[in-house]
Amino acid sequence: MSDEQPNIVFFFWDNFGWGELGCYGGGVLRGAVTPRIDDLAGEGLKLLNFNVEAQCTPSRSALLTGRHAIRSGTQTVPLTGGPDGMTRWEVTIARALSDVGYATGMWGKWHLGSDPEQRSPVDFGFDEAVWCPRTADEVLWTMQSYFPDGAVTAAPYAGSTRIPLEPEPIYSRRKGEKSERIATYDAEFRAGFDRKITDWACDFMTRSTQAGKSFYVYLPYTQVHIPPIPDPQYAGTTQRGNWADILTQMDAFTGTILDKLDELGIRENTIVVWASDNGADTTNHLPAIDPDPVGGQWHGFSGPWRGGLFTALEGSNRTPCLVRWPGNVPAGRVSNAVARSRRTGRSTGWTCPAFCWARTRIRAAT
Repeated sequence: MSDEQPNIVFFFWDNFGWGELGCYGGGVLRGAVTPRIDDLAGEGLKLLNFNVEAQCTPSRSALLTGRHAIRSGTQTVPLTGGPDGMTRWEVTIARALSDVGYATGMWGKWHLGSDPEQRSPVDFGFDEAVWCPRTADEVLWTMQSYFPDGAVTAAPYAGSTRIPLEPEPIYSRRKGEKSERIATYDAEFRAGFDRKITDWACDFMTRSTQAGKSFYVYLPYTQVHIPPIPDPQYAGTTQRGNWADILTQMDAFTGTILDKLDELGIRENTIVVWASDNGADTTNHLPAIDPDPVGGQWHGFSGPWRGGLFTALEGSNRTPCLVRWPGNVPAGRVSNAVARSRRTGRSTGWTCPAFCWARTRIRAAT
């Protein structure tokens, strides 16, 4: 592995199944081709047996720390409300890389702490971030006329328990500053969020390169988590429904990031990882939203693997993972070796070079 400090760009999509991309047997069969992502697969390594956790929060924790999520207090999605998030002393990839001079930035879905002042991305090593603390399905109630403003009761199931229904916030923060609530995470913001993530990341990479700093860019995109509402520019473009429109959108946004690396002249010294945090959502959702902006039913695709999101089956735990690092990862390789985002305590299997590079920094920091 090179001693030079490479840039790292990590795409981390949400509930995107193993079989969705063209290079994994999907693409046009799922309604839309994915040429930019398929080309990325041919330029590096395609993993067939990349394994994640069964839920969003533990997958993200394992990715950023290299540790079992239970060690960080993040072993499950915080469905019940109340305090949540990673243990505050946890050392993340971002923190370790920041300590050795990297510029670090994150835009998208955090899901590792709702407190914007104590458990934000900036509190765990990112120089700047824009994020939703929780997840996209929490925008659903803002789209339904039968939910009131304020709170509702859980009667008769939980007596007079009050359930707050405050709109989910979007926060922005930089190191050394307080957080700022910049938007409400509703259906309109949800549709355009991934485009904003792409634009913010391109701006950050440009500024970091001009400053002569290596960077770590973590991109926890929000698609294809429910509700799958495409960006306005892509809505209806495939004539095959929202899912195909979103595949086209994801491919285009991936291409925008890759083109920016070429434009900045840093392609050869940048590790690019493209992966998903969980397997496909295999639940058929009926058009129960009022109104229904998400096209009624949808069904993610995990290829040949049984099961999906929130199960312990391979359709949940195997997700796509592509790695490009020119001169270090040979182009056109395909591997079925077991790989994970966290270390297993054994030397067998394959580990992503971005994880290896960052892990050396974590070990040094601890």
